[in-house]
Amino acid sequence: MNEKFFIYKSSYLKNEKPDLSFVPMMARRKLSTIARIAFALLNDSYDDEDVNLVFASQFGEFDRLEALIAQYTSENEVSPVSFGSSVHNASIGAFSLFKGIKNKYNAVSAGVNSLSNGFFEAVMEDEKTLFCYADTLPELRGAACLTGKVPEEGADLAEIEQAIKTMPNYFDDYDTTVTFITEEELKKNHSKMPHGGFVIRSGKTGVDGNNHIIEYSLKLDSNPEFTASVLACYARAAYRLAKAGESGAKTVFDIAPALLSVKTPEELRAELL
Repeated sequence: MNEKFFIYKSSYLKNEKPDLSFVPMMARRKLSTIARIAFALLNDSYDDEDVNLVFASQFGEFDRLEALIAQYTSENEVSPVSFGSSVHNASIGAFSLFKGIKNKYNAVSAGVNSLSNGFFEAVMEDEKTLFCYADTLPELRGAACLTGKVPEEGADLAEIEQAIKTMPNYFDDYDTTVTFITEEELKKNHSKMPHGGFVIRSGKTGVDGNNHIIEYSLKLDSNPEFTASVLACYARAAYRLAKAGESGAKTVFDIAPALLSVKTPEELRAELL
C-alpha cells in the first residue's frame, strides 16, 4: 500500500535564539529552553485550526530533570511544580493550552530514532497533524511541520497525479488511476486504511514435474492495526527465543509460527490441525 501525505508548512532551527515575541512576557519566563524551541517552531507551522499534535525529543526536559535530581539528592524531596514541568509532554501540553487546541497530542521518545519515529507517528494520522521535534543536546536544534493526507487548497493536482503515476519502482510500470477525494470522504470512508492483496506462488515436484500453486489472500479492515499486531507477535517470539537462550539476527523465515501465538502448542494442535 502507498500512503501519500502532504507537508503544508515547515520550520527549522539550529543553534539560534527562538523568536518568542508572540508569547506574553510573564508566560515566556516560565518556558524551559526546549519549550522555547518547541513554541517557536510550532507557532511558525501552525495555521490556527484544531489539529492533532505530535512532539518528539530524545532528551526532553533534561535541564529540569537534572535540577530535580540535584534537589532530591540535597533535600530528599522535589518541587511538585518543577516535577509537573519536567515530564516529556510538558512542551506540547503547554503549547496546546496556549493556543486553545482541544485535539489529542502525543509525546514520543525513542532514543536516536526520536525524530523519525515522531514524524512517522504524525504522518500516519488521518487528520491534519502538527509535528515538532526539539532537543537541547548535544546542541539546540528542532524542526516542525504541518502535515495531512489531503492536498492543500490551490495545489496543482495534475502535478501530484503525475508524481504518483511516475513513482519509480512502484507505479511507473502500471496503468495507474489517481482519484482525489475530500477530507470529509477520507474521514468517513477511508480512516481505517483498509488494505488487501494476493500472492500466488507456483512450483514443481517429482521427476514428472507436477505443477502446484499456493495462493495467499489478505483482506484487512485496518492496515496499521494489523501491522502493529504482527510486530507484537514477533516481539513475543523474540522474548521466547531469548528465554530459550537463542540470540542473533533472524528473519521471518527463521521464526516458527507457534512462537508468534499467545496460545500454547497444545491449544494450537487442538484448534488448528
